[in-house]
Amino acid sequence: MAAQARRARDADLRTRFGEAARLRVLQGFTEAHVRETLRAAYQTLLPIPRSA
Repeated sequence: MAAQARRARDADLRTRFGEAARLRVLQGFTEAHVRETLRAAYQTLLPIPRSA
């Protein structure tokens, strides 16, 4: 609760948090990352048999 109150009072801290969150989204939710995550999820649900 104290940390939330500090963020509410500190504009610079809010800005840094916002910039860090934006960077995380830009890095972690690229088209390639989402595509690979979905591919892996589908593969666990519907495994494709591999020929020997």
